[in-house]
Amino acid sequence: MKYLITESQYEILIENQKYVDSLLDKISEEGYQSLSIDEKRYLDEFSKHKGEPDEFVYSSDQHDEREGEVIEGEISGLPIKYTFSEEADNNDGIGYYGGLEFDGDEYFGVIISDERGHLVGYDFYSVLSDDDVRLQDNIEGLEHEVSLFFSENVLPELHR
Repeated sequence: MKYLITESQYEILIENQKYVDSLLDKISEEGYQSLSIDEKRYLDEFSKHKGEPDEFVYSSDQHDEREGEVIEGEISGLPIKYTFSEEADNNDGIGYYGGLEFDGDEYFGVIISDERGHLVGYDFYSVLSDDDVRLQDNIEGLEHEVSLFFSENVLPELHR
């Protein structure tokens, strides 16, 4: 059976194949451990792809419609606002990266959930401070409320 593809589909196919070939060459010369995390993910996704090779799109190249989504709430009378950036699977679960505004500071970090969407943890660092100021250092006595905001407001909106 023959397939007809457009020139742009052919170019994508060739680009993907050239990149895969370069990664396989790197493995031959330097070993699998020489690949970056992104290169390993790319190969993994490429190897799992079902369908025509020209239909393969690396997940980091896909636009997440949730990007920029804002989720707001209130903790002890103070407004809190989370802005979603991206999702990534990691060893601890699913990481939801984004910005957080709370109590006059701005943070960037990650909310981690398990596969079912339950909160595992979070870690945010101030983007306004030159020091390593963490959200966790500034919410003494409010830890439970912050966890509830992530569990009840943010994760239900983001978890698929």
